Amino acid sequence: MGEGDGNNLREEVASFYGISVERLMGRRRSCKVAFPRHVGMFLSWELYEVTLKEVGRQFDRHHSNVLHACSVIEHCMETYPEVAENIEYLKAPVLRLPCGGKPEMYI
Repeated sequence: MGEGDGNNLREEVASFYGISVERLMGRRRSCKVAFPRHVGMFLSWELYEVTLKEVGRQFDRHHSNVLHACSVIEHCMETYPEVAENIEYLKAPVLRLPCGGKPEMYI
């Protein structure tokens, strides 16, 4: 995945949830910001098949935060159908990539 791909994913998630990329990447932990950040980390981990450490580096977080984020999103997807629908919606542009959604290199 090239640098632009990671930025595009963050931009898509931030736009979907109505926040800026700066807030998505910031340190605030309010639900309005933390949940979209969790979604972004989950999508990065799932779509690009990279390590938790690499996703953490991309989001300036420790890999344990990424693990927690992925657990939260997986639970929410099982519990709330609308969350699962939103995740599938956000995955769609990446899965339409010519290489099948698996970019060669993560950021």
